[in-house]
Amino acid sequence: MRFRHLVFLTFFVFLPGVSWASCTGSGMTWTCTANSTAAQINTAIGSASEGATITFGAGSGSWSSTVTITKGIHLIGAGSSSTIITSSGANPMLRILPTSDALNSEFEVSGFAFNTANQAIAIALGEYNYQPTTFQTKVNIHDNAFSGTTTANSDYQYIFNYNMGGVVWKNTFTGRDQQIRSLGYGYDAIFGLVPLHSGTANALYIEDNVFTINTPSDSYIADCQFGGVKRVWRYNTFTTNNNMGGSGFIDVHEADDAAMTSCFGDEIYGNKLTLTNNGYASWLAARGGKSFVFYNDVITTGAVSGGLYYSTGGYCAATYGSTHQWIRYYMWNNRKNTTTNINDASPSCGPGECNFTCDGATNAYPAENKQIFNFKPSFNGTAGTGCGSSLPTPTGYANRVGFWLTSQSCSSVAGLVGDIVNNPTRGTITGALYEVQGGAWVKIYDPYTYPHPLRTTPGAPTGLTIIP
Repeated sequence: MRFRHLVFLTFFVFLPGVSWASCTGSGMTWTCTANSTAAQINTAIGSASEGATITFGAGSGSWSSTVTITKGIHLIGAGSSSTIITSSGANPMLRILPTSDALNSEFEVSGFAFNTANQAIAIALGEYNYQPTTFQTKVNIHDNAFSGTTTANSDYQYIFNYNMGGVVWKNTFTGRDQQIRSLGYGYDAIFGLVPLHSGTANALYIEDNVFTINTPSDSYIADCQFGGVKRVWRYNTFTTNNNMGGSGFIDVHEADDAAMTSCFGDEIYGNKLTLTNNGYASWLAARGGKSFVFYNDVITTGAVSGGLYYSTGGYCAATYGSTHQWIRYYMWNNRKNTTTNINDASPSCGPGECNFTCDGATNAYPAENKQIFNFKPSFNGTAGTGCGSSLPTPTGYANRVGFWLTSQSCSSVAGLVGDIVNNPTRGTITGALYEVQGGAWVKIYDPYTYPHPLRTTPGAPTGLTIIP
């Protein structure tokens, strides 16, 4: 009898993943094994204190249901090559959805390899129709590896953002197109949640990441629809084995009607894109919102355009009203192979598109010098966007023409592009954008602090409280 008990005990002790896959801890400090289940992790999150750290050991695990971060939690793996989590049915694999958005807590996720296994979103920021009263500015996702989605144009993005801000930095993304997507809840009220002005904490900053894209031609890496929160793409390294032009590398959707708003638009600067097939590229499918695209580099012998501008029959507000359902884009000093000036694409529309009135003009939307301000290396104030070390006198200048005031080069992006890990001597782009308003220069844009404050100061920045 004693021998049988000993055999059973030995079998139980050495059976992997049964009794030892768990989370333990209390208060501010918790630990989980890599093969802890989603249910065990959710229990730990529920019991942990606000601001607690949950660390994971090395190894592999799979989640059949979603892990949901409901409070300020630091979820820390052993490293992006050490703690490997695969979806075995969980979609999304991880969701950040605070019980109290008024706290504007920091939500940190670091040190994991997320494998979507072609069946899941890796990380969802919020959920559909997420409408907080305090905009979250402290999402902090860094030093992770994302892979597993290889089917183009699927719904399994690596990061799906429903109106949260913060910073996504020093991650690697490998696989499909449309790796990061933003989707607002689609109505005018969102413009009270996220002010449209640029250069602030009220955006999702995507910086110093490495993206490897294997997609069909004319695919894009990111999509933004229906008021999806403003994004800032800066100092990332992209490599693709195919053409990235027909749809624009980053896609910004237009407003569908008077209620369904356009995307806010993006800031895109300091990025480096290499086309290994020496194909063609354009940075942006500009269909709505307000964007700034500058100091980016494309490495290729193929054709490159500064942006691809078009509308798909989108709604145009009668004026530049409070909802900002309109296109306005400024482009300057984007380069091919570091120094070659990129030829800006002219606004264009497909058959049957753009046949509506906008800003007093019919069948002429979007239009250069009204919605689109292309780079003019020889700037004379009649059109587009200039660049230089001093502001020229704006006498007789067209309204809303732009000028980037900087002490840096306006004819090269050398030493100013790509992620900091692979480009350790890379500098920071400095300057400010001015536009002519009523015959005078007015500063409209300063890039936000780099690196993002969350990378160096836990808890920063302060959130924006919305007053009804």
